[in-house]
Amino acid sequence: MVPFFRAAECDRPTPRRASAVERDAATPKCNNRNKQTSGCALLESLKSRSRPVKEELTPQQVQATYQQIEKECSVMINKIAELEQELNEHALVIKAFDKVDSTRRCFRMVGGVLVERTVAEVRPAVESNLEKIQQAVNQLQEQLKKKTEQRTQFIQKYNLNQQKQASPTPAPEADAPSKGGGSVLV
Repeated sequence: MVPFFRAAECDRPTPRRASAVERDAATPKCNNRNKQTSGCALLESLKSRSRPVKEELTPQQVQATYQQIEKECSVMINKIAELEQELNEHALVIKAFDKVDSTRRCFRMVGGVLVERTVAEVRPAVESNLEKIQQAVNQLQEQLKKKTEQRTQFIQKYNLNQQKQASPTPAPEADAPSKGGGSVLV
């Protein structure tokens, strides 16, 4: 068993921690003379690796990048549709508030909890939410516009042909002669 000594009983001095200034002075600075001795050579090599390299993409990489851009566009379109639905709901609530007295009580969901307030208390919050949602929709539409421009540039750069848009398939009902009477059941 090792005996426990307090610092006062031990004849060795307790180690002193270096201050921040002393630690900074002890670390080597990066300059051209001591790159090899300090570790700056490693940092420089990492920085040079992080620079974008203009390499030709393989067909698989082109396809994966295109699919990623398409996926991002569809996610933005879905989010815009969701926010526009929220806008419609907020507009309906504000329209309903126009028809009722401002002292009438109403219920609002706040963080998963249903709270009772008056129309006068809730209306400004709903209107500010409506404005914020509208701003978010506008921002997403701008991002979508930039992403679709990026997609068209990518298509032009790699000469991708849109088979879906280039060759529309004719509808089978238009070519086939109509058979029988066109009875409608009601």
